[in-house]
Amino acid sequence: HCQGPRGGTRGRGRTSRSSSSRLPMTRMPASRTVAMGTRRWHLITCVLSPLVGLAGCARGISLAGSAAPPRLVRTLNASPTERAALVEALEVITGEQWACRDCAPPPEYPRARLAELRGVEPLDAQYAAELLDEALEEPLLLISLADDSDGSDGSQPDGGDGHAAMDARHVASLVATHERTWGLRRALDAPSGHSPGGWTPDRATLSARVLFDGAAREDVDNGMLERDDAPADADSEDFAWDVSEVAVWDGVCDEPLRAALLELLQTGADFYPAASTLDPADEAAGPNPELWTRALVDRDDDPDGTREAPSSADGAALPVAPSWTLRPEVARRLCPPPVDTQHGSGSGDAARAEGAGRPAAIVEMERRLRALLGHCDVCFSPPPFAAVPLLGGDRDEEEEDEEEEDEDSVELDGSLGGSTPIVANAPQMGERFLWHIDGDPAQAAPSPWTDLHGSYPNRSPGRPRLVSALLYLNKEWDANAWGAPTRFRDPPTGAEVRVLPSPGRLVLMDQDATHTVTAPDVAAGAQRARFSLVWKLCLFPTGPTPPPGEQGGGAPVRMSSEPTARQARAAQREHVVGSACRRLDPAGRSETSAGGAPAPLVIPPP
Repeated sequence: HCQGPRGGTRGRGRTSRSSSSRLPMTRMPASRTVAMGTRRWHLITCVLSPLVGLAGCARGISLAGSAAPPRLVRTLNASPTERAALVEALEVITGEQWACRDCAPPPEYPRARLAELRGVEPLDAQYAAELLDEALEEPLLLISLADDSDGSDGSQPDGGDGHAAMDARHVASLVATHERTWGLRRALDAPSGHSPGGWTPDRATLSARVLFDGAAREDVDNGMLERDDAPADADSEDFAWDVSEVAVWDGVCDEPLRAALLELLQTGADFYPAASTLDPADEAAGPNPELWTRALVDRDDDPDGTREAPSSADGAALPVAPSWTLRPEVARRLCPPPVDTQHGSGSGDAARAEGAGRPAAIVEMERRLRALLGHCDVCFSPPPFAAVPLLGGDRDEEEEDEEEEDEDSVELDGSLGGSTPIVANAPQMGERFLWHIDGDPAQAAPSPWTDLHGSYPNRSPGRPRLVSALLYLNKEWDANAWGAPTRFRDPPTGAEVRVLPSPGRLVLMDQDATHTVTAPDVAAGAQRARFSLVWKLCLFPTGPTPPPGEQGGGAPVRMSSEPTARQARAAQREHVVGSACRRLDPAGRSETSAGGAPAPLVIPPP
């Protein structure tokens, strides 16, 4: 059982394709920790007592000495128990009296489940969600933040009679406010006008499309394969066949953009100028220590050791040391965090309009990503999946003194403090790395993201899809001599795919695909690093996000558009590997060695 950061059970979903992961506990701001501990006990005691909890729902228990009328929270499709717990949580947090009314849902969203709060700070709303998680094991309830632009103080619902229904437009506004407050659907920058140099998507080439890691799923087929016949072990029509995808693109990042991005990472250019005069063309010198730090560690999502670990020739386990990545203050200049975790607001959105204040090369690459994936809405991964595991991390003195230290403490928005969805890598010879995944919505810890979307397998129909975009930045890379491929693994069969680096090559991958970095070979030299940038992305279906209770259905969001996939298939650039072949005749689709063991599928440079 995965323990979420708010101690709840709503992030409990898991799939057979992902390993278990113990998620860290939330660290609240030190000024609120003691008080919240008292509030939790007070709420849990009240909710577990039917006399107090149900009486609070029926009579609206008055706070001692309070003469003001109760503040009102409106809900859709909430049970009496949930409403009682919500009122109790709000009274504990705000010190004011509250009442709750369940409104009639609009016909467009008959199953919508949410609560509308007015005049409540974002963090207080999330503290209420945390208390509900600990007190109840009920289905998901979104606690949203109403827009106060209408001037109402929230003491009475619209209409003033307490029985007005919420219309569909208002429900959509609540969902959009929740997304905006917590940075859940932050689009990549795409300034108006043409791309410098006249780049257009037709200049890009899909060099390989790889499907692997097949598994039966109880939902609509994800449409990635040609046939729809059921797998041999699925005896029900309700089962569908799901596969992960890797798409290898060349020509998306041309030479001028590649050079500008590498110069950015090695000199800081204008956005974070370094004091040294390091020549960005001298790639054999390694990362610039003024901008880079050895603090990046692989996400340890294999606590049971079921995956292959690095070992020496005699089979002894080898240590996995931190690798190079950009210093946190530098990474935040590339892409500021979407949420002020101390105040719970998307404060960076206005400053980021049209890419203001961000390096031009980064914004231009994001423009091209959006153009390449124009069939869906391309956004940054939300905070729970943008977290970058770093060794140590920034701490203030109050955090140092806390009894329960945790280097990977999680904020209320689900992120590691101050993490951003852009990561830089620079592996060097001799380093060791673990098999891992970048993220999985089925393992998301309770947070504003799960309040809205719940827990679900990646590529579920009609749901946001988590994807990583890996961009190789070296000017030259002798892949045959220097190695350092990005390796992907099909866990059920052990089949492997190796994508060789090439200047400007872009690799799109599902975040729940098992993969690992590989260090350069000895021929590359001790200091030469394989530079890359990774964008953690979330692909949304076009159109507004439905409220909880109304999500799912329709077609899965595609990483490769249907015309692009057909072209790759016709050009024999589509490869179905390992367990994904169980839905297809594997002839011509995968390769095996003479001994029957899977042979690696190698995607060479163009």
